[in-house]
Order: sequence, then structure tokens, then C-alpha cells
Amino acid sequence: MQARLRQTARLVVAATLHYSGALALWRIFLRGVLRRRDVCVLGLHRVLSEEERRRSNSAPAMVVSETTFEKVLEYLHHHFRFILLDALLLPDGMDATGKKPFCAITFDDGWRDTYSNAFPLLKKYGTPATVLVTTGAVGTKGGFWIERLRRSGIPAEAKEALPRELGPEPDVSVVVEWLKHMPIEQRERHLRRILGPEAGDGKSGENDAMLTWSQVAEMSREGVEIGAHTVNHPLLVYEDNETVERELEESKRAIEERLRKPVRAFAYPNGDWDERVRSGVVRAGYLCAFTTRTGWFRPEGDFHTIPRILLHEGNVTGPGRKFSVAMLDLTLAGWR
Repeated sequence: MQARLRQTARLVVAATLHYSGALALWRIFLRGVLRRRDVCVLGLHRVLSEEERRRSNSAPAMVVSETTFEKVLEYLHHHFRFILLDALLLPDGMDATGKKPFCAITFDDGWRDTYSNAFPLLKKYGTPATVLVTTGAVGTKGGFWIERLRRSGIPAEAKEALPRELGPEPDVSVVVEWLKHMPIEQRERHLRRILGPEAGDGKSGENDAMLTWSQVAEMSREGVEIGAHTVNHPLLVYEDNETVERELEESKRAIEERLRKPVRAFAYPNGDWDERVRSGVVRAGYLCAFTTRTGWFRPEGDFHTIPRILLHEGNVTGPGRKFSVAMLDLTLAGWR
């Protein structure tokens, strides 16, 4: 009930601010009066057809529909100016006099649908993009441990062994959040107890397949910037220094060896970082790194903690799950 009320309130606020012109005027003020060169960096994960959405085990906050994504691109190309990663890294060359603000688009993880569904639309609209790849998952099926857990569910006997603070009958989302916040080796031990052999199964589950190296290479040849997202997708703030260094360096090296191009961009898994991890990213040679902190990036800011606006079906659609310009506009303003 509370979630429905919050969504209704958000729809009302979105309609009021959008159709009054307040959000558009604010963007014009930032550009035309203050001459701000802020960049709206967007973060997405999966772009799925309706049938794929029904069969996928990814959380709703990871997914935008193929139809909605195209409408988002249409809107953005009308109201924003897309820029390459080059311009983001060298903002002095960006024209600050135009009325349209800058926009950059990123995709995390390296899902197969980034190639099959998103890539054709990016080409259709001439949209530059950066894809951040989890190198250890390339060529696998079934998704990450979260997809496997959502697909299998939690057996009753496994629930009995979970910590009491999770509640007597914790659902998958509660268990996922608990498992996220621990080192990867500890999490794998818990997953083996919960799922048995399924814990390490990355070979089944065509619905949640990852990119292949040939698909990564093709996108790179077509102008998509390929960045790194670690090897195994651990939340780096919970790992020791040796693991952090290995995840950062090996993922970068794997992509560079395959593509024969330098890897300049990195995305923190789950957006989690601290100063220790950030310093490791700098030492590994990445020129920029993306977080999941909401907001627009100011070129005067820190290139290794770039904020992003995360898009998913729930924050760009309105009643009846239809694309809503007002909801998208509100989301782009950084309204969580």
C-alpha cells in the first residue's frame, strides 16, 4: 500500500513539474545563465522484450523494456546532446553555450541483451555508449548469483539455517541484501548451503545470458566504449586489498588483450566504493569510474566517483506501464 501511495505521489509531482515547464526551465537556467557543463550520465543494466522480461530472473530495478528504451532515446536526442567518453574526460572542449545539456549513457555488467536489443537502437539513433563488462561472466548463461537465487528460490530447510535477524520467512530480496554485504568467499559458502550445486551454475539459463567476446569486439569496432566492471562482480568495499587489486587489474587486462585498446572506464559493482577502493582504481590506470550515487556530473568534480542517473522501467513509466515523459523528466532531475 505504501509503495503504491509513493508511486502515485511521484506521478503527481512528475506531471506538475514537467507540464508546468519547471524542469525544462531549470535545465535552461543551468546552461544558458550559469553556463554549467554538467553531464547527465545514465546507467542501465538490461533492455528486454516483453517476452524476455517474463522469462528473466533479474530484479525489476535492473530492467527497462525494449519499447520504453527506444522512447527514452527519442526523448533524449530531442532534449539533450549525447557525448562520447572522450568529451567527458576532456570537458574543456565541450561547448557551454548551447541550450541542450550533455548526456552520456552507460550499461553495466555485460548482458547479452545489451548487444541484441540495446545495441541496434543505439546504432539507429547514433547514440554513443559505454559498456562496462564483468570479464569473468563473459560467455556464461544464467546471470549472476542473484539471478540464480531468484530462479531457484530458498528451500525451507535453508531458511532455517539463515540468521534470525532476517526473520522467520525471509523472501529472496531480503536474503539478497544480506548476501551482498560480505566478501565473495563468505557469500559463496552461504550460497552453496542454500542452493547446493546450483550456487556455481553459470552454464544454464539462456534467459539471463551474458555477452560473448565476439559480441564485445563487434560493439567496440562499431564505436562503443568498452570498460571494466571487475572479474567476478564482488562488492569491493568488503574485499581485502589483494582481491581488490586482482579484480581491478585482471578485468582491465582481459579486455585490453582481447580488443587491443586501452580500457579507460570502470564501474563499481553495486556502486559501492570507499577511498581505499577508489585509490585502487586510480592505481590500476582507469581514467574514470562510475558510481550509482544519484546526480549529474560536474567536470570540476572527481572523475573516479562519477554519479549517474539509473534508469529502469519503474522510474520512466506511468499508469499502465506506459512510457511517461513526465516520469523520465523527473528521474533525469535526480528525483529518487
